Amino acid sequence: MKDKDWEEYEPGQGARWAWKKICWVKNLINPFLFSGGCADYSIKLGYSWLVDEGLDKAWHPWIANKFMIPRHGFILWLVAHKRLLTRDRLMRMGVTQTNICFLCGTDAESVEHLFFQCDFSKRCKALLSEWLQMDIPEQQVLDWWIKYRNRSLIVKKIVVAAVITLIYGIWRCRNQAGWRDMFLPL
Repeated sequence: MKDKDWEEYEPGQGARWAWKKICWVKNLINPFLFSGGCADYSIKLGYSWLVDEGLDKAWHPWIANKFMIPRHGFILWLVAHKRLLTRDRLMRMGVTQTNICFLCGTDAESVEHLFFQCDFSKRCKALLSEWLQMDIPEQQVLDWWIKYRNRSLIVKKIVVAAVITLIYGIWRCRNQAGWRDMFLPL
């Protein structure tokens, strides 16, 4: 970068992934920073500019729950925002060469596949549904929660804890399968 203008700088092909990401963020905020002048910039303005104002907050009651284990809530937050580092995202970042799901070994791993379409996850969800004696839908679990939240407090606590633990458990099984470089048997 020596003797180059930061505003115009682009990383080369051989640049590391992290440096390319830093430059990508720079390019994303360049219009905001350099068109209006840095004097008017604030973190609050930058954040509101980057965040989608229409972002649905339906996941909030799940994550802001004092009866939940924090690491489970963090994974749920990543799932709700589609920020979980599934293999499809890792492949786009250039971190992995394949996007095949660790759990089933047949389809591309994405948030939608991992938690709603994967045969392993469907089996786990069916076992939880049987244990809770209630139907957990295949998709739109957060919409289901909004309809379900009017139940008694103790039932809500149990259901929320169980579903969040299921999501965390699926993610943990996926990671264990990945580290062991094997697919889980159905």
